[in-house]
Amino acid sequence: MSKSKINYFSPKVYNCCSQIPKGKVSTYKYVAEFLDISPREVGEGEKIATKRKLLSEEGVFFDKQGYLLRKLRKEVIFNDFCFTKELKDKLESYNQNSENFIFCISDLEEQEEEGKFDILSAELRQKLGNIIVQNGGTRSNPRKHLVELNKTNSSKIIDIPQRRDTNDKNFEICSNNYLFFVLGKELGFGMDKKLELIRLEREEGNKKKQARQQELNQKRDNFIIEITTALNQEPQLINSDLNRLLADIQARQKDKKTAQEEAEKGYQGNKEEVENLKKEKASENPQEYSEEAKKRIEAKLKDNKIEENELNQENRQE
Repeated sequence: MSKSKINYFSPKVYNCCSQIPKGKVSTYKYVAEFLDISPREVGEGEKIATKRKLLSEEGVFFDKQGYLLRKLRKEVIFNDFCFTKELKDKLESYNQNSENFIFCISDLEEQEEEGKFDILSAELRQKLGNIIVQNGGTRSNPRKHLVELNKTNSSKIIDIPQRRDTNDKNFEICSNNYLFFVLGKELGFGMDKKLELIRLEREEGNKKKQARQQELNQKRDNFIIEITTALNQEPQLINSDLNRLLADIQARQKDKKTAQEEAEKGYQGNKEEVENLKKEKASENPQEYSEEAKKRIEAKLKDNKIEENELNQENRQE
């Protein structure tokens, strides 16, 4: 977690430091000792040196002796801050009595329930003039600009790394990053006034959500219409198909019954013909027929295909 990679606020570090009054807490070790937790837990990292200094980008500012000055997520004039070295050097070169100052906001979502100030109001627009948005850089290396303005320069520059756009072309929203506003003191910004960024962001989100919901509702309505139309035509199609199927089943049953009747008639005829042949053979050669009948009866007895009480009757018939 090197210094070059720390350029956005760490909620964990801020939450830990917010529990500590103003004092010397410039390293993870101090924070950990005060809260009786481990330095690694403070920094949310596996390899955090206990003496590693907290950076202003992690959510807290310190003076030259390492004493905690303020927690971030509050808006103040730059005189109340100890910025990073790059920003502080530029600030020290400024004329304290000029009309310019830095207005710093961080993590605006935390300020939702506090007082808000609409930067897009007509009165402020008239005072600000044209707002130029400076974009560029990445999350790991965002671009930041401090521009000193004078009365002859009517343009106001806002540099917002990692921004989220709104419908307003002159303004963009950023969370968990610095917003540096180069404004004039004549605007009269005070500690009790907050920028109404959350309202703008939520309005934009609601617009997109409503548009998406309307699209889904339209698709749902179209689908319902298609289903309703299909269901209205379905009964007629179903009835015609059922009638054809029923007629086919009845025809098959009739054909099956006819085939069974014909098979029964053929079986009865064959049975009568066999009986006649047996009688004819018995009358022609009674002794031979008797021997064959005896063998057939013995075979049935052997295979248990005839009961003993049926033997006499079977024998008599033979």
